[in-house]
Amino acid sequence: MTYSLKIRIVQCNPVVGDLSGNYARAMTALKKAEADGIDIVLFSEMFMTGYPPEDLLLKDYFMKDAMSMTRRLVKETADMSVAFVMSLPVLKDGYRYNAAWFIHKGNILGEYFKTELPNYGVFDEKRVFDSSPCFGNHIVFKGVKIGVAICEDIWHDRIPLKWGKREIDLMLSPNASPYARSKPKERLKVIWNASKNAGAPIVYCNQAGGQDELVFDGRSCAVNPTRAFRYAVQGLSNAWTDDETDYVFAKGKIRPVQKRPIKLWSEEADDYMGAVVGLRDYVGKSGLQGVTFGSSGGIDSALVAAMAVDAVGADNVSALMLPSPYSSEGSLTDAIQLAANLGMRHNYAVKIGGAYERMQGQMSELLKEGWKLPFGGVGDENLQPRLRMNYINALANELSENGIPTMALSTGNKSELAMGYFTAGGDGFGFYNPIKDLYKMRVYALSNWRNSAEAHAIFGSSGERIPQAIIDKEPSAELKPDQQDSDSLPPYPVLDDILERIMEKGENPVCVARDPKHDFGIVKWVYTRLMAMEFKRRLGPLGPILSRYAFDRERRLPRVNGYNCFDYVQAA
Repeated sequence: MTYSLKIRIVQCNPVVGDLSGNYARAMTALKKAEADGIDIVLFSEMFMTGYPPEDLLLKDYFMKDAMSMTRRLVKETADMSVAFVMSLPVLKDGYRYNAAWFIHKGNILGEYFKTELPNYGVFDEKRVFDSSPCFGNHIVFKGVKIGVAICEDIWHDRIPLKWGKREIDLMLSPNASPYARSKPKERLKVIWNASKNAGAPIVYCNQAGGQDELVFDGRSCAVNPTRAFRYAVQGLSNAWTDDETDYVFAKGKIRPVQKRPIKLWSEEADDYMGAVVGLRDYVGKSGLQGVTFGSSGGIDSALVAAMAVDAVGADNVSALMLPSPYSSEGSLTDAIQLAANLGMRHNYAVKIGGAYERMQGQMSELLKEGWKLPFGGVGDENLQPRLRMNYINALANELSENGIPTMALSTGNKSELAMGYFTAGGDGFGFYNPIKDLYKMRVYALSNWRNSAEAHAIFGSSGERIPQAIIDKEPSAELKPDQQDSDSLPPYPVLDDILERIMEKGENPVCVARDPKHDFGIVKWVYTRLMAMEFKRRLGPLGPILSRYAFDRERRLPRVNGYNCFDYVQAA
């Protein structure tokens, strides 16, 4: 006898901790699926709680509330013919499990536990979950033998191979797999490999949206266990957005109801969308509406402006131009042109020269009387970004007080953050930084991309968004006369290569220094500075993780650290 199933992936953006809201999202999707004649609905990993709930899972009352809300969902769908897989945390016999229930007509037909708990990079599941040696038994639904494997379980061979030995017909896999550069294609190959090991098609549902610094790109799909990868992936869901994709399982294979082209975006497109989605959801899920930031006429703030407009809309973006005595006329002109290109309604200039000069005088008098010291240098320069951030935060406070909940943004790139080339309490302060995980050269790449045809097609825009004059100019903090970033840092192409090799690629800094393409002394200086600035970076805001090695979650070094690998080697 031949059996067939209609299966729907619900790729959605749950809110962490919003149990009632996630319940409502699930019910809406299930009612629609019931009306459409769907047999099985698959939700993403930990859908009931949102992912990752982190230490909320260490609270028994939270676990019990999540289970109670899921049982309510079981009860409220008892009169529906549609079955579904709901992922949730389960408290059982004193253990905490990352689990999934196969639910149909008011009954839990199968219970599945995640066994491979990721504890690397951005993941910390061994802190909050227990691994179960028994991942669950298959169920037979409408004549089809179905198994469930949760996220990390398909990244290892053990569970898919075990399902293969049980000769299942189909595997369902709820996931919350965050984005990282180049990961989308790698992920598809992992699913394909798991499908071959299981000897069965896999229906894979991934989360979409942003949660704190994590961003989820979706790209849910179904995969057949074919020998050739190019024939395996079926019906890839849209990236970076909520989506529903329907499939038919029949004769041992899965196929989409409607064929979709399998589109792997450029790295620039994915990085940009990750930053936009992260900012959009951090603002929205925090109950806010708008953002404000300092628009300097430089490349970093220009890219943040474009991302902010794409994330929350031009009407909700308030840019402050805050020129000091060292700001060039060109920078002010470029900032004005940027605002015009992006259609920002709120764009104001406030000269900080008077306040800056008063603070200079007071500091000079203070140091002269108390310490017999002159005032100048970096302390003098840092007055300007700290003054600017006072204006930016004051504006955010006033807008919030008057019915437009607003958050201040920071605009520092990863190269500057690595080197501590920012002012603590000044440009390094903000509640979110969309470009925190982008090296300076990637900032340029994404700025050029936002002016490209691919970007215009995605956002429905046209023409130049970021003025070419901003992209072409020499980077400068403009905190003293004729200042250039290259006065304090190695050229950005050199700096970024060193940083990427040390951090993302994990190379020994000494080996990087001995590479003929680099100067030994420069690499040593960069590494020493990178290590010394750990304490300073910890003061900064969150930002979306876009690379394989970001500050904060993936870099957990001591703030105070006396180790320097160059102390134990001789220069070549």
